[in-house]
Amino acid sequence: MNEEQSEQHSAQKLVKQFSDDIVREAPDLLKAVVHFGSTTNTKTKLLGSDIDVLLIVDDLVRVMSPEVIQGFRVIVERVASSISPRFHINTMRITQFWEYARKGDPLLVNILREGMIVFDTGVFATAQKMFKDDMIKPTEEVVFSYLSNAPKILNNAKWHVTRAVMSLYWSMLHSAHAALLAHDIVPHAPQQVGDLIEEYFVEPLEIEEHYLDIYRHLEDFMTHIGKREIMTASPQEYDRMHEKVELFNKKMEELVMRKELKI
Repeated sequence: MNEEQSEQHSAQKLVKQFSDDIVREAPDLLKAVVHFGSTTNTKTKLLGSDIDVLLIVDDLVRVMSPEVIQGFRVIVERVASSISPRFHINTMRITQFWEYARKGDPLLVNILREGMIVFDTGVFATAQKMFKDDMIKPTEEVVFSYLSNAPKILNNAKWHVTRAVMSLYWSMLHSAHAALLAHDIVPHAPQQVGDLIEEYFVEPLEIEEHYLDIYRHLEDFMTHIGKREIMTASPQEYDRMHEKVELFNKKMEELVMRKELKI
């Protein structure tokens, strides 16, 4: 048995233990426990990989109230954490499972293709047989659903870049606050910080004007974002700003240490 096969066997044992424990804890709720992902495939390098598990729960007989959902979540987290930190548990209601199967959703198709049944009341095995018999295929509905999601996800990526720029600004603002406070200067609002840096640090030649320029530039950038005149930053712009904020923060730290050590 090679290393990959040994790791796969180990993962399967962990999933079996998890399945036995979770079925014992919630026998009326579970319809299937399926092991899928990289740890089912000996051709992939999987040392330390997450162990992906799909739980299919019954929402036809049981009312999935917030209390039931929360209680089940607590049980799953407790059982999983007691066995291995590598578990990545995915839960799907049986109605959602069949809706995904009806559409031929790629997320479910991949699990049907490679999933290994650990516990099943006949739900997953039926769908897996239908898939192998070519009865579950991507529909036009799911094709256009994925197509319509693409621009939304792209916009979401842009928003993450925007949030990263905002984090740079707040990082810079915090370090500037620290330097001013160390010199017994208390800004009453963020809008005052730039002027205070100029008055107390640049004009007395404590720091070069270059650092004020860094602050002003990112402050202006944030103003444009707030007015929606700029929606995001390019990766190159973000990298440049990140580098400059690092320099700015180091200089603010120098001002703090100089004051504290009275240099």
